[in-house]
Amino acid sequence: DLHLSLRRQRQMCIRDRLYHKGDWFYNSGYKVKVVDTVGAGDAFLATLVNGLVKNEPLQKTINYACAMGALVANNSGANPNITESELKSFVENSNEN
Repeated sequence: DLHLSLRRQRQMCIRDRLYHKGDWFYNSGYKVKVVDTVGAGDAFLATLVNGLVKNEPLQKTINYACAMGALVANNSGANPNITESELKSFVENSNEN
């Protein structure tokens, strides 16, 4: 019952649609300066799964997953240290693109 459509664009704007029980949840992405894309997809998926396992609201889950992928791509290395408060602040202070 849960379907995900992921689209990546050249400027590292991860755009996602999530379908669940008749409802679509959408995030149009966050534009960041790409430093290193290694780990961005893994970080996106890990954040998505974390939100699903914790039964977080689906819109929040997809927003945080997209933001985490963008933040990782904006840093060097596959596993930058990004805290939950940094992720929350990024989502709250960024405009989806």
